[in-house]
Amino acid sequence: AYVGPSLLGSAIAMDKVVAKQLAESAGVPIVPYVAVRTHEWEANAAAVIKEAESTLTFPIFVKPASLGSSVGIRKAKDSAELKDAIQYAFEFDERILLETGMNVREIEYACLGAYAPEISAAGEVGVDQGFYSYEEKYASTSKATVEVPAKLDPAVAKQGSELALKVFKALSLHGLSRVDLFLEKSSGKFYLNEVNTLPGFTSISQYPKLFEHAGYSGTQLIGKLLDLALERRLKLKRLTRSVG
Repeated sequence: AYVGPSLLGSAIAMDKVVAKQLAESAGVPIVPYVAVRTHEWEANAAAVIKEAESTLTFPIFVKPASLGSSVGIRKAKDSAELKDAIQYAFEFDERILLETGMNVREIEYACLGAYAPEISAAGEVGVDQGFYSYEEKYASTSKATVEVPAKLDPAVAKQGSELALKVFKALSLHGLSRVDLFLEKSSGKFYLNEVNTLPGFTSISQYPKLFEHAGYSGTQLIGKLLDLALERRLKLKRLTRSVG
């Protein structure tokens, strides 16, 4: 037994492109994006740049498709920066993601459970340099702020919670996950950012803070996660893997 999503759910969430495709099929709004593989870039870089500029709007964020902690991410304000950002992202992954940069609030929901998971109150991350970079997440000099609960209209918070639940189910998740959403400031519309199936449990991590707000102590939260893992293991052991 182990805590967290299955191999399938973990793999789906780790690949930002696949996660977006499944979430979008479940009716979750997605930020406009272009996915690019190494061989496509090497064969015709100019065509990739042209597609990005015709499909997306600057600034454009360039991300490795299968990494976390904001590793390899850069923000491009023009064609020259976009080319550099793409080359940089390909140092980390063979498929990358180009996304339209939007003026947003970063809203996060923690999920705990199996088929009808408990969804936490919304939390909000405030960042100093325009996006939640690796340095903003982990450096001792970070000026990032975390607010629990986020200051949202109750109807808006409920809408975000419903989207987090849709994402959790669409990606076949289990146990724990944190669903990160963008809330566009101009339209008030939510978009999926990404899903973290192994959220941090440090003193500054959002996941335990969100459930602490819901009344869980650290011990109770870990105990619940262990119970969920053992319950799933018992259900799987009852399955038959052969015929006859």
